[in-house]
Amino acid sequence: MLKRHLLQALIEDAGEGLTLVVDSTLAARDAPDRVRASRPDSGRFEFDDVWLAGIGDDITPGASHGGWIGLLHAGRDGAVWLRDAIAGAREDGTLRSARLSDLITRVLAAGRPVRVVYARGGWVNVNNLTDLLDASAI
Repeated sequence: MLKRHLLQALIEDAGEGLTLVVDSTLAARDAPDRVRASRPDSGRFEFDDVWLAGIGDDITPGASHGGWIGLLHAGRDGAVWLRDAIAGAREDGTLRSARLSDLITRVLAAGRPVRVVYARGGWVNVNNLTDLLDASAI
C-alpha cells in the first residue's frame, strides 16, 4: 500500500527511461534492494536529477542512500532496456533466479541512466495479514 503522492511524484519525474522510487528513511539500514544514488536525499525540494549508481545486496548498508520500494516507471526506452536485460538473463541462464533489481543492475551495466525519486515513508510492504493490518495505520 502506498500514499497517492508517491505515484504522483513518480509520474511527474518519469521520462522515457526508467525511474525508481527510493525511500531515503531506509538509508544505512540492512534493508532489501538497497540503493546508492548520485547523491543522498537532502530532505529539501530540489530540481536536480538524481541517478541510480547501484542497487541490491552489493550495496553495503553504510553506503546506501535508501531502499527501493519496488515501484518503478518504465517509459518507452526503459521498457526496451528491461526487455534487453531479460533477454540477457535468459541467455546466460540467470533469469529464473533473477530479481527485478538484478535486471535493473543489468540496465545500469549497459550504460543506461536510471532516475531516482526520493520518498520518505508513505508506503507499507504488504505480504501477509499482519502487514495488511499494519498498513491500516498509513
